[in-house]
Amino acid sequence: MDKQKIWEDAYFKAREKLSPTLASEVADLALNDYKEPIEGVRSITMNSQFIEDGDILDVLVGYVDSGIEENLADSLDSSGFDKFEEKEVKADLEHFNSDFADGVANNLDEKWHDFLIPSKMYKKGNEIRAKIEPPKNELGKEFVDRYKNGEFGASIEYKGYKEGNKVVDWEITGFSFTKDPHYNQTKPKTTKN
Repeated sequence: MDKQKIWEDAYFKAREKLSPTLASEVADLALNDYKEPIEGVRSITMNSQFIEDGDILDVLVGYVDSGIEENLADSLDSSGFDKFEEKEVKADLEHFNSDFADGVANNLDEKWHDFLIPSKMYKKGNEIRAKIEPPKNELGKEFVDRYKNGEFGASIEYKGYKEGNKVVDWEITGFSFTKDPHYNQTKPKTTKN
């Protein structure tokens, strides 16, 4: 909803009971309190690491105190990190499902469109991590091989409210593995032999 619509809705509702001057003041107050809803993606780590335990990979999704939010036009305040403890989600590749829901074109190879990884995100100290269990099929094996080779980084998905140059009252809604994270340092470290 745009700001003009917010103001007009508040004005006409107040106008039913108040004078034009008071209704205008009410509408101005409503506009001042309005926070624009926003959704986005963000890579929040400088390097991804994983621990392998049988069929489970425990991956680093991000650091809550990485400092990468500084000087961003839409920096995340601490609210989402403060209230996050754990969340069960299905991670995908290249934010495909988020883009699809938003009607945004996504050039992910069609074979990966339905690829989802059951994941349990959790906070451990200053880290946001996820225990993932890739499918036991050819795509799952290909994903694991590509992840271990450093092809993907992790990137959270969030929703909240835009207030100036900050995103406030936000929450993590999920995460995705991406070849082109917000920050290129978020790809897993690879070892050269």
